Amino acid sequence: MSSLVWGVFIVMIGLSIIAKAVFGLDIPVIKIALGCFFIYLGLNIMFDTPRVLIGTVRSHGHWKNTEGQYNTIFGSETIDLSTAQYPSRPVKMKVNTVFGNSKIILNKEIPTQIKINAISATVNMPYDELELVANGVYEMGDNNQKPLLLLTINATFATVTVETR
Repeated sequence: MSSLVWGVFIVMIGLSIIAKAVFGLDIPVIKIALGCFFIYLGLNIMFDTPRVLIGTVRSHGHWKNTEGQYNTIFGSETIDLSTAQYPSRPVKMKVNTVFGNSKIILNKEIPTQIKINAISATVNMPYDELELVANGVYEMGDNNQKPLLLLTINATFATVTVETR
């Protein structure tokens, strides 16, 4: 859903540039996009029930083959998967951070693939730092083995830090 929102935003910018150049129309794209963003944020809050909304949460414990989604909006969250048991099948997890901070601690023994979508954000990886706008795939663990944790990180105006233990 977030890629749809950002795609519409970029298309709106392009259409406004063309409308101004061809027809002389001045469309307030930033105000419209900001309004659309707040509508999107409000709908996500109403229907997705974010985990953290203006606050702090620390998640830790013995994680086993659970798929899930962690949403942090205007807050901070620590997700500690360092004691995770080796999953028997690939596990999908998603971490969404908007105007907040998320810290993800991974078990370095579990082969992991991380898909990163960042807009005006910083994503600190164990050996890299990505800033502003970044999309990419980051792999950790044994290269000869298929990833068992498939993690997607979506960060908007946020900081996400990934560590291994």
